[in-house]
Amino acid sequence: MDANFAAVLGALMSKDNESRKNAESYFTNLQSTNLYETLAQLNLCLGNHSHDLVVRSFAGILIRRTLESVGEKLTDEQIRVTREQWLAMWAAESNHIMFIRLSHIMAQSALKKDWGDLLPTLFQHSASSNGDNKALLPVLGLVEIISEYCPEDISAHIQRLVPFLGQFIASPDIAVQIACAKATGACIICLDDEAIRNAFKPAILPIVNVLNAALTNGDEIDATKIMSYLVSIAQEQPNFFKGSLDAVVSAMLTVANAQGLEFSTRAMALELMVTITETAPALARRCAGLIQGLVPLAMSLMLEVEEEEAEWAAGPYTEEPSDENYCVGDEAIERVATGLGGKSIAEPILALAQQYFLKGKDYRYRRAAIAALARLAEGSAKYFKKYLPQAIQFIVASLQDPSSKVKYEAIQTVGRFAVLYPDSSSQLMDCFLPQLTTLLQDSATCDRVRGHAASALINLVSPESCEADSLARYLDPLLKSLLYCLQSAPLQVRPPCLSLLGCIATVSGEAFVPYYAGFMPGIISLLKEATSADLTLLRGKAMECTGLIGEAVGVQVFAADALEIMQLFMNALRMDTERDTTFEYILPACARISRALTTQFEPFLPALMDPLLAGAKQEIQFSMVDAQEDDIDGEVIQDEETGAESAVVSLGAGVRKRVTLNTHAVQQKNQAARVLYEFASALRGHLKGYILPSLQILLTMVTDKHSADIRSSATLALGKMFEAFTHAVSLGFIENDPSRNISLDAVLSSCLSKLLEVVREESDLTARACGAEALRDVLQACYLSGAECEDGSRTVRLTPSIETSEKVVQEVLSRCAESLQRRQTKWDAIYKNDGYDEEDLAGVSQELAEEEDLLTVYADTFGQLLKLHGEPFMTEVDHFIAPTFSPYLRSDHPVALQIVAVYLVDDVVEFGGVSAHKYIPSLVSTFLHNAKSNNKLLRQCSVYGLAKTILAAPHLLIPHLGVVTAGLIDVLNTCAEPEEGEEVPEEDEEDESGGDNEGTFENAVFALGTLGCDPRYRDAIAAMGAGSVEHLVSTWLQRLPLRTDETQAKAASKQLCDAIERNDAYVLGQDGANLPEIVRILAEVLQNAATVAASATQVSESSVTVLAHSVTANRMRAIVQSMLASANSNAVLSAALSGLNPELQDVLKSCA
Repeated sequence: MDANFAAVLGALMSKDNESRKNAESYFTNLQSTNLYETLAQLNLCLGNHSHDLVVRSFAGILIRRTLESVGEKLTDEQIRVTREQWLAMWAAESNHIMFIRLSHIMAQSALKKDWGDLLPTLFQHSASSNGDNKALLPVLGLVEIISEYCPEDISAHIQRLVPFLGQFIASPDIAVQIACAKATGACIICLDDEAIRNAFKPAILPIVNVLNAALTNGDEIDATKIMSYLVSIAQEQPNFFKGSLDAVVSAMLTVANAQGLEFSTRAMALELMVTITETAPALARRCAGLIQGLVPLAMSLMLEVEEEEAEWAAGPYTEEPSDENYCVGDEAIERVATGLGGKSIAEPILALAQQYFLKGKDYRYRRAAIAALARLAEGSAKYFKKYLPQAIQFIVASLQDPSSKVKYEAIQTVGRFAVLYPDSSSQLMDCFLPQLTTLLQDSATCDRVRGHAASALINLVSPESCEADSLARYLDPLLKSLLYCLQSAPLQVRPPCLSLLGCIATVSGEAFVPYYAGFMPGIISLLKEATSADLTLLRGKAMECTGLIGEAVGVQVFAADALEIMQLFMNALRMDTERDTTFEYILPACARISRALTTQFEPFLPALMDPLLAGAKQEIQFSMVDAQEDDIDGEVIQDEETGAESAVVSLGAGVRKRVTLNTHAVQQKNQAARVLYEFASALRGHLKGYILPSLQILLTMVTDKHSADIRSSATLALGKMFEAFTHAVSLGFIENDPSRNISLDAVLSSCLSKLLEVVREESDLTARACGAEALRDVLQACYLSGAECEDGSRTVRLTPSIETSEKVVQEVLSRCAESLQRRQTKWDAIYKNDGYDEEDLAGVSQELAEEEDLLTVYADTFGQLLKLHGEPFMTEVDHFIAPTFSPYLRSDHPVALQIVAVYLVDDVVEFGGVSAHKYIPSLVSTFLHNAKSNNKLLRQCSVYGLAKTILAAPHLLIPHLGVVTAGLIDVLNTCAEPEEGEEVPEEDEEDESGGDNEGTFENAVFALGTLGCDPRYRDAIAAMGAGSVEHLVSTWLQRLPLRTDETQAKAASKQLCDAIERNDAYVLGQDGANLPEIVRILAEVLQNAATVAASATQVSESSVTVLAHSVTANRMRAIVQSMLASANSNAVLSAALSGLNPELQDVLKSCA
């Protein structure tokens, strides 16, 4: 080897960064100017046994990397010569490390350019070795490596390779057996063709025998490697074990239960069995002994708690370690429950848990029993629900256990149950909230248990599931306990207490106001005093809590402290040079406070928006370089100073890279997008001059190449910020100026163009769904940009052009086709897999739900375009959209796709005008058929469609009036609320479609009301028999006002108003018989109008459902005034007015 080249190699291995950097530059130049000579020099070093092994090994690494990067530049002759050299070196080599280096070099060369005779050469080399086992080992090792690089070579030579490996797997030499087993496992994994792969099926049992022999010989490392190949087969090709699974499981159970083996070896055996339950559950269920052996095994591992309880209890409240041995058992139970389903696994787990729970004084058994219940519920929540009462009894007892670890596990389970069973929130609160409150305030309880009690309570009183009424009876003792903890508990317990306080305030709303003065001074003191670095979490949680309380109690209560609090936030903002607290706590808290202060928050925006926008547009540092030889795959290294995180990843074919990403910047950008969403939602147009800069930044963030989380948050924020832009223009805060390219049309065009790019190019499921939602939201903001008319129509001020809308249609239709194809592929992958059976197919809906939700959003996008353009858009519907979706209206298609199609045709009927009438005759029968469906959502949207059809086309409905009316009455009877004590049908309890009986009920009420009070139907209804009109009107009035769907509630209120003003005899009733109902309805609607008016000062959208348009409400007030004036002369009317409760009477009197 040339002396200069040797010097370059030495410099490349130098620890001095400057020397190494210069050498790398020189070596790169050598590669580009004289590639063959560079390889020749490296080969000289590689083959020279007098050189240090480290240098030779490094030369081998450089050769492989050179081939990977520029190997295609070698001529055929150069390739031939170098391959001959490598084969000669390989045949003469005796060092194991160098065997591996040479094997990777040759495999890399074969990957770059076909080396068709490499495997035949190995077969020949083996034949000439005369049974020399030492000569066989490198051959088998090279086969193993070739399978990673060149699976097509394995496939091409399968006829010779299978018998070749088969003859050595039973070798008397255990080393040859092991090498052959690894090579065979690698070959199986690399083959995609099932027919070719099956040639290796007879090798499974011999591989298991080799595994047992390796363990008997004390070779756990190679045994674990063999099992890792089996795990990979189970992950990718689980049906390969068909016919041999019983033997494989028996062997794995033996290994996993062997106490004398390393835990990592036992865990790998467990991993194989657990993986099989996930990827081929039907196969696993049919395997003799798997469930019976796996459950006791996993639960025995759950007993392997290493840390002494007293030592654990004395520790701080932090997250539980996830690397202890018992965690492997915990995780296995959950994964098996997820894979096999509760029906197969619940009884064995529950039986063993009960035995463990009754074990003597050893707390580990009771801890494992509770953990098993939690993990079983986590993995099969729906099936486990019937065991919930039994589980609650165990947990109630465990919360009083003398062992702190058992209490901790029980608290953990309570918290998980609260998340898994939000519909049982009230029951769980009744069972656990008093006990957890006691544990929280008990100073004798260890900090870990107290802190975890607060965390579990956070889940129990989550605003997502907890109702204010359910919490009310526990509010006083819970808040007293919290106040005590915040004043006296150790510092590490207080952060979760502050989070809990914020949740309680959010759920309680006005009910929290009496407690405000007891908590806020203390929180303000924390904000002032907790300024040291070690109190960052406490101060941050105080900020978070302040925002939640401010939003909950509203501006009237919060205003007195708001200025001081915001000043403290501004001080913290100035001091936070690293911006960690700014993005994690200050900005999110300010976003919540902005909801409380609304326009009063505007003075604080300059100080907040500058760092927010700077964080949103910061650059993210990313690099990917070759990994070093001693780097460990998967090991994560964090740089605290720069916020960077790096890890080594294997890309296959021997390629390993060190990927470095500034995750700190990723988190800040993601949080910035989320805060922009919150500000846009809370302040809307009052963001004023910050809206356009925010939009510009978000338009770049939606295609961020580093993080799907950033893209997801940014797309949703873009939709909300566009809505704020339209609001700002309507208020005159931003000038609609086309000359400066800031017109509504220009901004709309930019947003639509970018979001269409997102849905077209995005590969991440969540980010794609967020992009679709944002596209829909932008179009919805256009529709909502105009004023609402009394009849429900809108004077839309912003509409994309027909040309743009056509582009949107074509793009979204293409995305629909892709989604449908992905859905079908997912279905086929499960339905056609022998490893699944009927029990598994029942849960396929979870796998498909993402695509079905996406299709629903796409359908809604078409609906928004139809709302914007009305009947002119029907050309697009007729030619493109209807042909795509109308087939899915048939009942032989999946229910989820029927729902998507019905959503779409609902909009077609409602907004398509006369051009939609051609679809109505066939849709009526579809809607009526679906009205009897057991699926609540299909039933609900179909009855909605039927209601809109009745409103839109009486002449087409009248021929079907009898069957339509009967169908709607059936819906009312089906969806009526059960009487107190009446059992809810089981199918209603289990329906998770998202529909609800109340919404369906009100849709039917609206439809019947239209039939009863619309003069266009009057004669046809009367012809159905005496009293028909009266019955429909009475049915309608008794159920008004509608409250579920705001649009229909307003429409129904207008219908009533119209009828009263025209003195409709049927609506008023004979001799004013319906006046009591009418007066009640008017009072309730006007009461709602007063509530709406009181919340009109809010900038963000109100949560109050508006029951009547303001014009309708004014008409109702005029009607009430007339009624009050004539009440003295109308006994029926006077009685109706006096029959109201005092509150409603006051509402009507206020109209006088």
